[in-house]
Amino acid sequence: MKCPNCGRDNEDGGKFCKYCGCPLNAEYPPPYYSINMNPPESGKKRKFKARLRAVLVSVLFVFLLFGCQSCVTSGYTFSLMSGMSVKDFASAESVAALYEEILAKVTDKTTMILFIANLLTVFIVCLLFRMRGKNPRSEVSAYAVNPLRIPTFALFGIAMNVFISITISLIPFSESVVDSFNSTYAGIENVSSASELIFSVLSVAIVTGITEELIFRGISMKRLVPAFGKVPSVIITALIFGLAHGTPIAIGYAFLIGLLFGYMYVSYGSIVPSVVCHIFFNMTSFLLPYVPDYSLIFLYIISAALIILLSYRMFVRHPVFSDIVYDRDNIIKPINEHEREIISTLKSKQMSGDIDSEEMLTLMEDWEKNRREEKENKRKSNKK
Repeated sequence: MKCPNCGRDNEDGGKFCKYCGCPLNAEYPPPYYSINMNPPESGKKRKFKARLRAVLVSVLFVFLLFGCQSCVTSGYTFSLMSGMSVKDFASAESVAALYEEILAKVTDKTTMILFIANLLTVFIVCLLFRMRGKNPRSEVSAYAVNPLRIPTFALFGIAMNVFISITISLIPFSESVVDSFNSTYAGIENVSSASELIFSVLSVAIVTGITEELIFRGISMKRLVPAFGKVPSVIITALIFGLAHGTPIAIGYAFLIGLLFGYMYVSYGSIVPSVVCHIFFNMTSFLLPYVPDYSLIFLYIISAALIILLSYRMFVRHPVFSDIVYDRDNIIKPINEHEREIISTLKSKQMSGDIDSEEMLTLMEDWEKNRREEKENKRKSNKK
C-alpha cells in the first residue's frame, strides 16, 4: 500500500506510514505531514547522536572550567603589566627576566585565581540552566543523601589522600617528574600565615572540590550514563578528570580517585558523596606536611584499613533503612514489589506526620528481612 503523502510502499494492513506517519487510509493527507518526507532514524543512528551529544556537552563544560581559569589568570597578568611603568620595562635585564617576575607573582596568587575562576564557573553553569528553564540542582544531580553517611564520606576522603600521598612518596619517580608536580602546586600549598591557610582551604578544598564534582561528575555523568552506561561513563569521566590535572603524577592519582568518585555517583545517584569526599581529600593535603615522618608508616596502615572498612559500609551496605528515611528526592529505587510497598507506606506516613517509633521499627525490620531474603534468593539462583 502506497502512502498518499510521500508515495512510499508500506505493508498491507498498516494504519500509518512508517516513513512519514501519515494515515494510510486518508484520501487527502493533512498539510502538516508534507514537512516530514524523510524516514525515521534507525536505532544505531539515534544512539550515536545521543552519545556524541553527551560527549560534546561534557567537553564543553570542561572547557568552560578551564576557560574561566584562563580568563581570570589573563586578567590578573594584564593588571600586573598595566601597573608597570616604562622604567620597569627599561630596568629589566631581559624580556625573559620580566616574564619570570610576572609568572612568579601569578603563581603566588594561584589560590585567589582558582577561587574567583571556580565561583565564576558555578555562576555561569547555574545561569545557563536557568536561561533554558531547567533546575540547576537536578541538572547536576545535587540530590540530598543520608546525613548519617556524611562522616563516612569525609573520613574516606582523608584516608584516600593519606594512602595515595604516602604511596607516591615511596615510588622512585624521576627528578623532572617530581619537580613538575611540585612546581604546579607550589602556589597552592605554600602558606605563610593562618589567614592564608584558611583562604587556601576555602578555595582549594571547598570551592574547587564542589566545582570539579559539579563539572566532572554532576554534568558529565548525568549525560554520559544514559548514553554509554555506568562503567564506560565512570572510565571516561575519570580519564578526563585525570588529564585535567596536567602533570604525570597528578594524572595518575586523579584518574584513580576519579574512578572512585564516579562509582560513588552511580551508587548514590547524587554528587553529594563525591563532593564531601573530594573536599576532605583536598583538605588533608594541607595537614600532611605537619605530620612527623616517624608516624607515616602507622598512618599508611590505618588509612588502608579504613579504606577497606569504609568501602564496605559505603557500597555494600547501601541502601539501608535510614537511607530510605532521608531520601527526600526519591532517587533510591526499590528492588521488588514488597520493597516498593514499604517505601510507599513510609513516605505516606512521613507526609501525614503520624508515624511513631514503633511503626518505624516495624518498617525497618520488614525492610531488612526483605533485603536478606532477596540476597538469599540471588545466591540460590547463582548456584543453579
